[in-house]
Amino acid sequence: MPTSGTNGQRTGDFQTTGSGPESIERACRQMAAFSQSASRIVQEDDLNAACRVFLEAIREHSGYGRAILTLLDESGRDTQWFFAGCDDATIDHFHRHRMTATQRTVALQDRHRVGGSFVVPSTEAIGHGGLPAPPASGSPPSLVFVPLHGSKGTLAGTLMLDRPKAGETPGTGALSPLELFASQMAHAIEKKRFDQAVRSMQMRLRAAQEQLMQAEKLSAIGQLISGVAHELNNPLAGIMGFAQLILKNETNTRVRKNLDRIYGEAVRCQKIVQNLLGFSRRHKPEKTTGNLNAVVDSVLELRENQLQADGIEVVRRYDAALPRTLFDFHQMQQVILNVVNNAHQAMLDNGERPRRLTVATAREGPVLRATFTDTGPGIAADRLVSIFDPFFTTKKEGKGTGLGLSVSLSILREHQGTMRATSVVGEGTTFVVDLPLVEVRGAEAGGGRPGTVAVATGPMRLLVVDDEPVLVDLLCEFLEAAGHSVDEARDGVRGLEMARAGDYDAILSDLKMPGLDGQGFYERLVKERPDMARRFIFSTGDLANPKVQTFFQKTGCLYLCKPFKLEAVLQVLDELARSRPAA
Repeated sequence: MPTSGTNGQRTGDFQTTGSGPESIERACRQMAAFSQSASRIVQEDDLNAACRVFLEAIREHSGYGRAILTLLDESGRDTQWFFAGCDDATIDHFHRHRMTATQRTVALQDRHRVGGSFVVPSTEAIGHGGLPAPPASGSPPSLVFVPLHGSKGTLAGTLMLDRPKAGETPGTGALSPLELFASQMAHAIEKKRFDQAVRSMQMRLRAAQEQLMQAEKLSAIGQLISGVAHELNNPLAGIMGFAQLILKNETNTRVRKNLDRIYGEAVRCQKIVQNLLGFSRRHKPEKTTGNLNAVVDSVLELRENQLQADGIEVVRRYDAALPRTLFDFHQMQQVILNVVNNAHQAMLDNGERPRRLTVATAREGPVLRATFTDTGPGIAADRLVSIFDPFFTTKKEGKGTGLGLSVSLSILREHQGTMRATSVVGEGTTFVVDLPLVEVRGAEAGGGRPGTVAVATGPMRLLVVDDEPVLVDLLCEFLEAAGHSVDEARDGVRGLEMARAGDYDAILSDLKMPGLDGQGFYERLVKERPDMARRFIFSTGDLANPKVQTFFQKTGCLYLCKPFKLEAVLQVLDELARSRPAA
């Protein structure tokens, strides 16, 4: 007669042989119970929940007291385990002694086959399937392995049964309902894994779509910023230039102090504008020699106001003697901006704890190192290992795409560099960026502040062409005071007329002008007078523009980057004079 399960439901006895009415009736009851459970499994969206329903049905209706379901991946490795009838001590023992892939192969040999299943004595090389050994008295019971084959014959998992309630070895007929149920479960596993993969892919696609939309938005904002920054360069050049002119002749100490403040704030605006232009433009990857401190400073200056507004103290600990190395300036800006933004956002949830970002640079043997330590909430160890994975984010929904650190790591790998992170929950996180120190040979372009240089020997005849009246007035006043003869034109067309008629030693022209711009002015004049090709000095506020860079590389013309300091004008004039052949 059937026995009662622990929850009061009827549990069929396990029979070894027989095809009489009782055996057929018992098999029908099992089939009906398994069919009901199969319907529940199909309705479950969660794979773990489906596996639990499966094992619950196995334990209640199979005639076995203990069951373990092992899920396998495509390469046959164990990935998940589900238990029925096992206490915590048994589960711990199983995980310490579970079967290897080799032992599973031994268990699933044809000599153990009974129908579609495998009945394996526990005295075989597999031990007792990872479970604690049964008592020594009596013959040890056999283990039953029911493979879960998917649609293409792949092994999705195995069901291991132990402690038969009837204490007998099962036969083919008794195992048939189990095998059919296991087959249904295998197909359910396949489907749910496929559904999970589809959902994961949909999430990735949605994230990628959001990233593309954000990129498009940023591109539009970048174009707007580029235009605004370019327009700001012209008045900034005027403010800086006239402040310098007045400072040259002013003797009142108080006035000089205030002028110094005006000039200093204008220089600060200049750096912000240059950084905005740098970030708003797309750049072809180009590695040049540079100083890592300068890259870090450019990012911190760009984020300075927001960091201060959010009460974040920035502590700089730079190695002033940090050597120059080879890297792409704009890509490194992107890396450091991502790290600073992550630290910034993390510290916004600090509550009463201090908000501090400590940035340090140093040389560590063959590498240059920048470390960024925040006082945020930290990242748990199980999440820290995934922070460089694409689309993984610790931020709240809508606060990030999970691509920043992944892209940053890719950039550093292209530079043969590395990035890593350490974190203590409740204390903060440290990111370490390492760049290889590449020996720089030959002359380097100086990145420091231009000094005052001597005017080229003898006065020069100059033509200033610019559509900004303030810059025309500034350059004319400054250059005439320096001893030069200066003519002016307020647009490219007038400049072309004057250049055709006059013999100028140098033409200082804005690159971006309405109507005939600087490039068109240059090309039309040089076509008629090739000797003027090396007499142009251009001024531009958009040096990061790839088209501008290409033009300067093609022509070899000298240029001033707006807003410029007045001593830089003398410096570039001196360079042009020295480059011209003697008459």
